[in-house]
Amino acid sequence: MIAKRLLKSALVASAYHTGLLGLYLRRKLRGRAVALTYHRVLPEQELARSFSTDAIVVSPETFRHHMQVLRKSFNPLTAEQFSAALASGQWPARACIVTFDDGWLDNLQHALPILQECGVPAVLFVATDYIGTERCFWQETLARYLAAAATVPDRSAPLFTELGIAHVLKLPPDQARAATRAMIDSLKSQPQAQLDALLARVHGLLQQWQVELPQNHPDRFLTWAQVKQLNDSGVVTIASHCCSHTPLTKLGAEAVREELQRSRRVIQERVGIDTRDIAYPNGDHDSNIAAAVRDSGYRAAFTTIRGHVAPAANAFTLKRINIHERGTATPGAFLARLAGIF
Repeated sequence: MIAKRLLKSALVASAYHTGLLGLYLRRKLRGRAVALTYHRVLPEQELARSFSTDAIVVSPETFRHHMQVLRKSFNPLTAEQFSAALASGQWPARACIVTFDDGWLDNLQHALPILQECGVPAVLFVATDYIGTERCFWQETLARYLAAAATVPDRSAPLFTELGIAHVLKLPPDQARAATRAMIDSLKSQPQAQLDALLARVHGLLQQWQVELPQNHPDRFLTWAQVKQLNDSGVVTIASHCCSHTPLTKLGAEAVREELQRSRRVIQERVGIDTRDIAYPNGDHDSNIAAAVRDSGYRAAFTTIRGHVAPAANAFTLKRINIHERGTATPGAFLARLAGIF
C-alpha cells in the first residue's frame, strides 16, 4: 500500500513538473466548473486536540497554498456568480467555487484571513442548531466521550469490547484516536435515534464513573455574531446546511421541510440575508428531497458526490470535490485531486 502510494505521488509530481498535469486538468475542466468542499482549517497543535476526522481538515499553510493556486490559475466565483453561470448554461473559463460545510469556529480564525489575503470568495453552509451553542456533531462528541472512557480502562473495557474496538485501549494515543474514528465512521448509516441513544448511554457511564470530559479541544462552532462577521467580510456568503445536521434521508417528508424552511428562516433572522443555497448534511439526498429543496425556494443544492459541474447540471444535485490535508499538500497532488485523479 505504501509503495503504491509513493509511486502514485512520484508520477503526479513528474506530471506536474513537466506540465502534463496542468494540460490534463485544463482539458478535463473545459466547459465545466469545479466546486471544492472544505470543512476545517486547523494548525497542527489544534488538530492534535481535535476529535474530528483528518478527512475534513487542512492546515492553514496548505489552505493558503490552495487559495493561491485558485487565484492564479482558476476563476473563483461568488455564490451569485456561480448560480448565474449555472442558469446560463455556460461556465466562464476555469470556473471554481470554494465551499465550507458546518460552521466551525476555525473558519473565522484561520480560513477567513487567508481568503481575504488571496482575494478568494467562499460560501459557508451553517448547521443552524449548532451555531452559538456548546453542542457538537455526534461524531466528535462520541470520539470525545470514548477518549474520556479510555482513561479508566478497567471500567470501560466491556464498552470498548461491545463496540468492537477493545484493542484501542492498548494503542498509543494517535493510533487509538484513528481507530476510534474509523469505528465511528462505520456507524454513519445507523438511524439517528440509535446514535442518540448510544451517546446518552456512554455519557451516562462517564457520569457513573465520575470521569470528566476533555475540555481543551478546538471542536467549537461559530456564534451568530461571528457568522455575521463572516458574512460582512466581503468574501464569505452564508448559506444553509439545514438545522440539526441529520442526513435528510433519515427524516420523514414533514421533518425535511421543517429543516429546509427553518434553517433559511433562522439565517434571515440572525444574519439578515435570504439564503437560496444549501448543502445536504452528509451529502445525503434523493429525488424527493431534491424536489423539496426546490419547492422551499432554494436555487442550488450541493452534494458530496465527487465530480465536476457540467453546464447543464441539475442545480439540486451539484457535485463537489472534498479537500483535506492528506493527498493535497503538494501542488501536484492538489491539482490531481481537482482533476479527479485521486
